[in-house]
Amino acid sequence: MSADKWAVLKDGASSIASQGDGVPKTRTCSFDPSALPFDHKTHTGVEVQPSDQLFSLVLSHLSKYGTVVEADATSFRMSQAEKTSGGSKHGSCCGGAAGCNSDAGPSLGNISVSLGLGVFRFSHRGQELRALHQQIGDPVGTGCGAQVLSGLVLFREGVGPTAARVIQEFLSELLAESERTAKNTFQVYRWHIKYQFWQRVSRVVARPVASVVLPAETSQMLVDDLEEFLSDGTAQFYQDHGIPYKRSYLFYGVPGAGKTSMIQALAGKFGRNLCYLSPTHPELSDDSLKSAIERVPDNAIVVLEDVDALFGKGREKKIHQSPLTFSGLLNALDGVGNHNGLVFVLTTNFKDQLDAALIRDGRVDLRVRFDYCTPDQMEKLFDNFYPPKVVSTPESSGKADGDAEGDADPEIVALEAKLAALKRAKAAAAEGKSAEGTKAIEPNGAAFRDALLLSLGDRKVSAAQLQSFFVSHRKCTAAEAIADVGAIAAAIDKRAEEEAAKQAESSGAEASAGKPAKDSAEPAEGSSGGGSHQMGGKAVAASDGKAVTYTSTPVVHEAWLAWRPPPRRGGKPEHGASAAQRPSLEMSDAARHSTEALHSSTYPSG
Repeated sequence: MSADKWAVLKDGASSIASQGDGVPKTRTCSFDPSALPFDHKTHTGVEVQPSDQLFSLVLSHLSKYGTVVEADATSFRMSQAEKTSGGSKHGSCCGGAAGCNSDAGPSLGNISVSLGLGVFRFSHRGQELRALHQQIGDPVGTGCGAQVLSGLVLFREGVGPTAARVIQEFLSELLAESERTAKNTFQVYRWHIKYQFWQRVSRVVARPVASVVLPAETSQMLVDDLEEFLSDGTAQFYQDHGIPYKRSYLFYGVPGAGKTSMIQALAGKFGRNLCYLSPTHPELSDDSLKSAIERVPDNAIVVLEDVDALFGKGREKKIHQSPLTFSGLLNALDGVGNHNGLVFVLTTNFKDQLDAALIRDGRVDLRVRFDYCTPDQMEKLFDNFYPPKVVSTPESSGKADGDAEGDADPEIVALEAKLAALKRAKAAAAEGKSAEGTKAIEPNGAAFRDALLLSLGDRKVSAAQLQSFFVSHRKCTAAEAIADVGAIAAAIDKRAEEEAAKQAESSGAEASAGKPAKDSAEPAEGSSGGGSHQMGGKAVAASDGKAVTYTSTPVVHEAWLAWRPPPRRGGKPEHGASAAQRPSLEMSDAARHSTEALHSSTYPSG
């Protein structure tokens, strides 16, 4: 470089003279020296691009109260603030702007304050720095309206590497602080496809792992496995053997079984940042995915949701406009990139639709199935919303014999729990307990579990469906919630009817188009196929013209009525149903046969 050009560069001229007619001028400086209230020749400047994550972090940091010298705190920007998850209703009033008094006046947490345009002085570890926030050029029309290019330049007095290092240390600490997780909280990031950086979306208050009601062995297995992986000894083992230090999980199973909730609970327990990748985004390419993995924040769990939506069993694309290839996805999971303690979690509702190469050993380390609620989960969920006041007796502790083994068939466990509930109901009836009995059944988790199992029959229920039930009954007592347990089966039947009607409508459209229609619609998942079952074979016409189905074991109804509480004064429980309106207690064929056998053995005379 010639001496003349170096002089121009050092003097901070905004451009070099044109090299010829029609040739645009070349910028050699990222700011206008005349806009600075100090001599830029004696300072070192560092430019931060608007597309970099540091740009927003610096502006957010400088907008905090007391950061900028008070004499310079004269320019700010205000906009509507985004709501944060798990935060207080009354946040800081202005994000820390100068002159803020958070103790007086109404809460202003709905307003976000950031740094305006100008030159601002601030200190970092006793070193004075300056920030120039500017706009460059004229407004340019975009799809979102007219926009002006913004710029940010940080200055430190002095020239050379020493001054530049002070600014570098400030930016490094700022980035590390943004990725640091507080106790019982975690931060949510999403990959910004356009600008290629992880954008922090929110800080979320973590829920405890115990609040995610799964089979005990499943929760403990996940916690122990991740704890072992994050230990120092494991990290050294991976390093000694040249293995990429990463761990991959596959969470699969029915919707609403707790996959997302468990991911968030694990992030809170182990202080991990939660990074969501949208693999179905039409602009996510192999290179973009590789950049995302390489730039993942420290202590991260990367979540790829619904991976079955990308490729079929034959590796064919399900989203044709997506540039992501199957090999690019495999490379991201295999360790092509930076995997310093990285944790992957892939989720799907349809494991059988995944290519075997995607979930082979070594690529996916642990596969965890999330299924419908077991009897033990039903009891624990009830106890979570209605904490028991007394300790349950061993007889009503609620665990079937087969439930102790993690490999037990869930259907067998549910059937055994139903039979145990029927035995307890028969024993209660044999002792002469009725609605006016001397001792009512304690409204606890075991009672809810028994009532729910009898009400469901051969239906299946997810944790999300039970949670919805408890939320809608949040103003009810425990006894009232148990009394209205039939609403869960009714809701499942209603969804099944809606699904059947939708399929019938689709079949009718196909028939009108000349295609053969299906004989009958399949029942919705978790349903027994509607409300037209004949349990015990008796259907009696009711006074309102509707058919009421009764089971072959009237003792079940006696036990049901034994603990049903009277209506609350001034009205019945929310979404409650009278005894005449309560859904029938339906069971599967296997459960009915077992019940009839039990009934005949208990009452041989008939």
